[in-house]
Amino acid sequence: MRPICVICRQREVAISDHKNGKTYYRKMCDPCRKRRKGKIPHQPLWARFGYRKRGKCELCGFIAKFVESQMAVFHVDGNLQNCTHSNLRTICLNCRAELYEKNNWWKDADIKPDF
Repeated sequence: MRPICVICRQREVAISDHKNGKTYYRKMCDPCRKRRKGKIPHQPLWARFGYRKRGKCELCGFIAKFVESQMAVFHVDGNLQNCTHSNLRTICLNCRAELYEKNNWWKDADIKPDF
């Protein structure tokens, strides 16, 4: 049985080596090791600007059970440096694949008067 990380006390420790049929373990898990070494993965630019993924796709209406893994942030104008909230949309991975496959970027409908 693998020991638990001494830092976070949540995840199992990383495997260090296998020698002569014996498994050696580290004292901490991989995420804690990376944090300690200063290798924390950077936040995407849209997250640094305060945008958060929504739980519902803005194209098809899909409601995600696991938001972080099932949803993606899409830049309407295609410029990844433009992180204004009006340029960002949360879409599901299926819609993302369709948009990239068709090479058909997000297009807002024409505004028509209601009278």
